[in-house]
Amino acid sequence: MKNKKLEPDQTSEQTTEENISETISETRPEEKVKNTKSTDDDENELEQIAKDNAEVEKALIEFLQNKRSVYVLRPDGIEDLELEYYYISIGEYYYDELKRSLTDFQIISPHVKYALADLTGDDINEIALLFDCNNPSPVSWTAIIKYDFDDDTLYLTHSFEGSERSVYELYTSGLLKNYGPVGAGGYLSSMSEFDSDGFINELYFEITYFGNFAEAIFNDLDAPYDQLKNGIEDIALETELYVTKLSLDDDIYISVSEWSKDSNIKAKEQAFINELEDLGAIRVSVDELQDLMSIPLNKQVEVEWIEWEIVPPRVETNEPDPIVDEPIIDEDYYEEYDEDFYPSSVFIDTVSTEFIAGSSDLHQLILDDSEYSVTALLSTDGGLQHFTVYYLTYEGYDEYDVPDFSGEEIYYLEELHLYKPLAIRMTVDGTLPSVGIAFFSGDYYYAYSIGMSGLDGSLYLEPINLNWVY
Repeated sequence: MKNKKLEPDQTSEQTTEENISETISETRPEEKVKNTKSTDDDENELEQIAKDNAEVEKALIEFLQNKRSVYVLRPDGIEDLELEYYYISIGEYYYDELKRSLTDFQIISPHVKYALADLTGDDINEIALLFDCNNPSPVSWTAIIKYDFDDDTLYLTHSFEGSERSVYELYTSGLLKNYGPVGAGGYLSSMSEFDSDGFINELYFEITYFGNFAEAIFNDLDAPYDQLKNGIEDIALETELYVTKLSLDDDIYISVSEWSKDSNIKAKEQAFINELEDLGAIRVSVDELQDLMSIPLNKQVEVEWIEWEIVPPRVETNEPDPIVDEPIIDEDYYEEYDEDFYPSSVFIDTVSTEFIAGSSDLHQLILDDSEYSVTALLSTDGGLQHFTVYYLTYEGYDEYDVPDFSGEEIYYLEELHLYKPLAIRMTVDGTLPSVGIAFFSGDYYYAYSIGMSGLDGSLYLEPINLNWVY
């Protein structure tokens, strides 16, 4: 079974989709099966397929041993290369070079695995190569690689980035599922499949929005944001609306799973949904929406990952951990702010559960360990006294537009210091924060809520007025 030669473009660094289609596979899958038969008919079809797949595996192992390279191509129509390959540029890479190219994006000393599976439906395996890193933040990068038999060359045709909050599942059928929270504003789910050339086609994209984050649907309907007639930003703190948007073919479907209980708030939510329909969204029930995405995943089998390079387990020492000792956010970040609201001594970031499990130099607090929870790491460049974690209840705003909260104490440290930060496992949904912190730094008292971006899931601290509740 042979594919036509695929030439990397060395002049313009452009490879057209037509050329790629001709060179990676000039025949349809059923014709490829026919080509697997040997000319003298001494070998049957299954034997030839087995030989071809053995050749693919041999090429993979040689690449992992730095004995051969992989070419990264640019399909026609991709204006921004990052949209297709994320981290790496067009060119030729050996294994060590490919791994080094990922270090600028915090994929350092990764755990490397590979899988062999027929993702394109022609009985010949493609290669999935996974680089997985959990120190300190969870991130992974997976490359899909196709072997060209005629020129004995490996070509990277697609890649995708995963994290603790963006999970990918690759199935032997060639389906690729992605799901997880995009931030405090919603959850997403998408399904794609690989074509005969190893490139990706999206089957559907679904996202459930909380409250006023649903206004983002207007962007998909080609409606200018500043022309909204029935926006719900003014009820952002009161709304309980849950609305799901499904992008399927060229259509936008919407479905409401929850309305606010307050009749006045609900009336505004209904006006908002009606405006979405007027602009072209197709409103369906929750069950109808599920039917539109009906792919029997219970019949799908995930690819089997094979270990190639294992990261040694973290060894506990008496030496300070440089990752923990250095503040996650540089102190200069806060210089432009009023010290009363942004002291330079507290920092927040997201870390992986594996990072937490591998360290005894951490205080740990688990508030929620559900599927979409996140681990917040709170650290300092000095010492914070009477460090307390609270459940928050929103009370309103003061005259300076600083939010007022009442707080119920759930965790207390006499001091949070440089060498032992606090990790909190928690969930952040919607606009209103539910967890906050308070502490003394010198003679000053500070209180913050823990918030999450509705777009990228990054964590941040926002100053609040806190009234204690014991």
